Amino acid sequence: MLIGVNRHDHHPENGKTCSREDIRAELVTMKRHNINAIRTAHYPNDPVLLDLADELGFYVIDEANVECHARWSEVAQHPRFFNAIVERTTNMIARDRNHPCIIGWSLGNEAGHGPAHDAAAAAARHLDPSRFVHYEGAVAFRFSFPFGKAPETTLQAPSAKERSATDVVCPMYPPIADIVEWADWAEATGKDDRPLLLCEYSHAMGNSNGSLSAYVEAFFERPAIAGGFIWDWRDQGLAETDENGRFYWAYGGHFGDQPNDANFNINGLVGPDGSPHPALREYQWAARPVTATRDASNVITLENRRAFADTSDLDLHWSLLRDGVMIESGIEHPEIAAGETLAIQPAFQTSFDEASEWHLSIEWWLKTETPWAPEGHCVAWDQFLLKAATRAEPAPIRRRPMFRPLMHAGLELEFAPDDTISGIRRGDQLVVETPITPCLWRAPTDNDGGKPGTRPLF
Repeated sequence: MLIGVNRHDHHPENGKTCSREDIRAELVTMKRHNINAIRTAHYPNDPVLLDLADELGFYVIDEANVECHARWSEVAQHPRFFNAIVERTTNMIARDRNHPCIIGWSLGNEAGHGPAHDAAAAAARHLDPSRFVHYEGAVAFRFSFPFGKAPETTLQAPSAKERSATDVVCPMYPPIADIVEWADWAEATGKDDRPLLLCEYSHAMGNSNGSLSAYVEAFFERPAIAGGFIWDWRDQGLAETDENGRFYWAYGGHFGDQPNDANFNINGLVGPDGSPHPALREYQWAARPVTATRDASNVITLENRRAFADTSDLDLHWSLLRDGVMIESGIEHPEIAAGETLAIQPAFQTSFDEASEWHLSIEWWLKTETPWAPEGHCVAWDQFLLKAATRAEPAPIRRRPMFRPLMHAGLELEFAPDDTISGIRRGDQLVVETPITPCLWRAPTDNDGGKPGTRPLF
């Protein structure tokens, strides 16, 4: 399963390039959060990244420096750009093909689909038949938001033209229901034997990354889905201070630049300095390599989600909690083969009392140090409510009516004996009669701001 992120080359400090230590620190953070795959969007990264990915154990999709975005349909069809598109793909393969971390070649990003892409794919297969070819542009009008429509365009056998440019089904941002429906259809009909690998599926901008665990659950539950890549890994802000000397990360519009894309480059799972955002913690849990589920009889089923390794490198640490305080704990050493499950039923020494709330926590820790984490690093965890507290129903609260009116700007807000608003007056004039309903306003989100270049700065 590819649990991945899209990664640019980054500059952690203004005016300075990334060192080998900087890149290694990024990859270590990824590994510690159960990320095992990288797409080098939208160009080949520093070769140091590939050296370290070989060493630490990542899957990498290497992407050619072909990005057209707003002009993607024109560039793809124009013969002037044919040689450039093909050469950028073949040059990438010539530079990077000896790295074992690379599992596939991407022809670029948002660059349409034209004859040059078919030629680049053919060249890639000729130069390196051992790896698959990835290209989202070949499937964009069938799958990707906002072009594709399910099920009319998604549940159909791929054309020869589509297959010519991509060996995997790699759309951008399709809904979970669509990819699940496609996976079930592909398994049932056999009309598409390619795996589905989302080149982008969760945009980490603002208070974002909703449905992460649901996406990852679909990855593991459907054999036809191979995983996906979050957009993207790291915020691209510049260190600045305001007129009061306060530090902040600057982005479009902070430099008097118009037009600008506002915070459109602040869309990573970590900050510009590599500090993890909360969504990364959720991603770590969603992608945990071992899961635990509980049935009504308190039988715990442990599942090893790994494709190749057993759990002999992990210790299972369990703890019994009463009202959040650990009462019992223990360590087990179950060895579960890759893809297999094991049922256990803990025998607790403590008797549960009726007045307390009881939980079981399960954590999986590394037995020994690895190149990316120390001994005792927690790679997976789950928690279960074993018994809820039995509490007496509270006595009804008797409230004293609030009769005193509230005054503001000449208006008087009156309350009834049950504390509901009974009216608004201006002197002897009744301005508003009951019932009065609240009118609530939420803070705007990034998606309220319009297209890049027109986003207001809030």
